[in-house]
Amino acid sequence: MKQNRYLSFELTVSIFVLLGILFIPFTFLFGEIQAEITRFVFGEFINFIFAQLGKEVVLQDFSSDSLGLYLLMPILFMGSLLLTTSFDLLRISNLNKVKTIYFIRSVATYYLAWILLKYGFDKVFKCQFYLPEPNILFTRVGDLDKDILFWSTLGSSRSYSIFMGLLEIIPGILMLFRKTRNLGVLIAIGVFIQVVVINYSFDISVKLFSSFLLLITIFLFSPISFKFWQLMSNQADKINPSVVQNNFFSFNLKLARILKLVFIVLITIETLLPYYIAQNFNDDNFKRPILHGAYKMAYSLIGKDRIPESENPIKYIFIHRDGYLIFQNKEQQMQDYKLEVNPKEQSLTIVDYSNKKTFFNYRYSKKSKQLELELLPKSSKSIHYFKAIDWRKMPLLQQQFHWTVD
Repeated sequence: MKQNRYLSFELTVSIFVLLGILFIPFTFLFGEIQAEITRFVFGEFINFIFAQLGKEVVLQDFSSDSLGLYLLMPILFMGSLLLTTSFDLLRISNLNKVKTIYFIRSVATYYLAWILLKYGFDKVFKCQFYLPEPNILFTRVGDLDKDILFWSTLGSSRSYSIFMGLLEIIPGILMLFRKTRNLGVLIAIGVFIQVVVINYSFDISVKLFSSFLLLITIFLFSPISFKFWQLMSNQADKINPSVVQNNFFSFNLKLARILKLVFIVLITIETLLPYYIAQNFNDDNFKRPILHGAYKMAYSLIGKDRIPESENPIKYIFIHRDGYLIFQNKEQQMQDYKLEVNPKEQSLTIVDYSNKKTFFNYRYSKKSKQLELELLPKSSKSIHYFKAIDWRKMPLLQQQFHWTVD
């Protein structure tokens, strides 16, 4: 009886893990398809629940830490309980339950390896903890949120980013092969404990998703936990192999080989193909968009008046790689606008949050490193001159190393 209860519990957790893998959107090449399926299956139901709670929310977002995902998780858990109950009602044998658990554990293994390799290569190629943007570098440390400060600090060191990436790539590779799978899972537990602690400690908005990944890792570790405990207790001779065997898909080796090949091909495409297409193997050196950088106000011409830098309300402007123009005033307050640049006509358009558009002509001299912005129409007679700053030479971005304090 006790064994049956444990089997039912393990089946419930297994089904919950599988439902999470299927319906919690993960950003990858086919991620939009997964997100659309989740919205189609659960979107209206979740909006209905919000309406019953008196919340006027029309929510179709299931990204980590969104209200939609917080509501989706208990729905998936309830679904796993119902499916487990249906196994009992249909009188499915314990052997078939075990087969189902093994199947889900196999899927979860390759899924977790996928996650580890995806984020691992993102770190190695500096695409997760990327180089801090110029506007971040010119923001006072005390004005930064903890998550941005953490992201920027790690983004300033390529060597540490590579090290963290390898810590994820190694267990990801180990988990793809049966003989090294247990070791990979054991390392992965340490990796995801650290990830979860960082996300909660620095208020990084992937708390729920990273917690789900840690749950999967614990789920995969459970079959080998007895063996691990015996080894730690110096009682390896008492190990019962039938208890610790982690032989996924042992019921159908032919199916196992086919699925393993499919998973490895998909993982390879997802983790490496985007970088190969973009030829971006170090995002620190990847080409930035035109005019990207930091510029200090020199002076402005308003009508016939020349406004020097000391009297100008604008101190800096920053052009963000994601298409934003950011103004910083003397009080170090920032205002951002969506930016569209037309290099052929040497014009740019900024759009505020009320969708109001402002148009400029621009001229940039590489020799003098001067950027000139002329407000349109020209009859307004408003021209602003800025000097480009070599922001990559700021102290934070220097790869310094000292053996001594002298």
